Amino acid sequence: MEFSLKKCEGEIPDAKGAKKCVTSLDSMIDFVRETFKSSTTNNGGQLFDDLKVLSTSPLPKSAKVFQPYTIIEQPKRVPSPKMTACHMLTYPYAVYYCHNPDPENQVYEISLLGEDGTRVNAVASCHMNSNAFDANLAVFRMFNIAPGSPVCHFLSSDGLLWVVSARDVEFSKKSEFKEADYVFFNYNDLRVGAKMPIYFGGAFDSEVPNFLPKDKADMIPFSSQKLPFLLNYFGFQPESPQAKAMEYSLKKCEGEIPDAQGAKKCVTSLDSMIDFIRETFKISNTGNGGQLFDDLKVLSTSPLPKSAKVFQPYTIIEQPKRVPSPKMTACHMLTYPYAVYYCHNPDPENRVYEITLMGEDGTRVNAVASCHMNSKAFDPNLMVFRMFNTQPGSPVCHFLSSDGLLWVPANPSSL
Repeated sequence: MEFSLKKCEGEIPDAKGAKKCVTSLDSMIDFVRETFKSSTTNNGGQLFDDLKVLSTSPLPKSAKVFQPYTIIEQPKRVPSPKMTACHMLTYPYAVYYCHNPDPENQVYEISLLGEDGTRVNAVASCHMNSNAFDANLAVFRMFNIAPGSPVCHFLSSDGLLWVVSARDVEFSKKSEFKEADYVFFNYNDLRVGAKMPIYFGGAFDSEVPNFLPKDKADMIPFSSQKLPFLLNYFGFQPESPQAKAMEYSLKKCEGEIPDAQGAKKCVTSLDSMIDFIRETFKISNTGNGGQLFDDLKVLSTSPLPKSAKVFQPYTIIEQPKRVPSPKMTACHMLTYPYAVYYCHNPDPENRVYEITLMGEDGTRVNAVASCHMNSKAFDPNLMVFRMFNTQPGSPVCHFLSSDGLLWVPANPSSL
């Protein structure tokens, strides 16, 4: 009792952030409401619609409290931008020490089978950044790791973890984001069974324009200064959506719109794309493509059928496959009367994945995704950091549309 009282009074080192000892269910609900800013109506009301409580299943009396266990199913990550953990203290009646863990912590549901046949549905929490932890903690000696490494632990069966319901995290479109923003996804969701809303629009909605032959493309001015001439040439009115799209594409190609770092170029023909890729990969220019197509391969996302929804929940149905790529060139189609691609060479630390998805309407998509593993140089105001409650430096992942092309080595070990 003395230990519990002193912990609640703050005399014993404990978790950072908001915390409180609660002595009744009502006071626990009040603390959780404050954390998640849920309505106070209906004696819990909206609270239990928006949140769920996770706990480890209790052991049967016949089970050993300490024994070897085996993980028998793929651990399931529970996405939650906020959480409240409540741990029972030793006291004559129920008293819980509740606190709000770091939102970067990762929560997992794990199915275990004990040596004696006991099955446990466990909840685990992983502190992904332990830099502030006491360097003398036993866990660092136990696993021969240093502060800063992830520290994971199971919750006991009398512990409670309040998290945002999966419905709200995975499927609800937040009002501040547009459908087109949902090309981004959380790096930690690269696993079988992960569900996420995805927008596969762009070229899926209309036919992809064709490249012009190089000699013809070179004859047409490609400059924002020549925009009036170009609008007249292609028959667009100055205030039309097509005119605004052409102006945006030209300015992006002229560097007036912030874009990727490193080598980049807008290409107006297949020949000029091949020239840029040859320079990136230092491949011979003999044989009209020749060695280029032996040494490289092009990845792209499969197009949607016309009957499919462009925005819907998708589930990853096969283990994502990482594509080794010490060098790569990404080419994104711009909106223009003929095929124009903005090509650039992403950071070689980026990771490329092939991901098989199944949509809510049964549409199967073989998608290509790129993950920027170090986003420290990114604008901290980018909406993707708000979308996943992350910060610059965290991985930023996005799917490629079907009109995007990603050139990678066919045999990475040869580079």
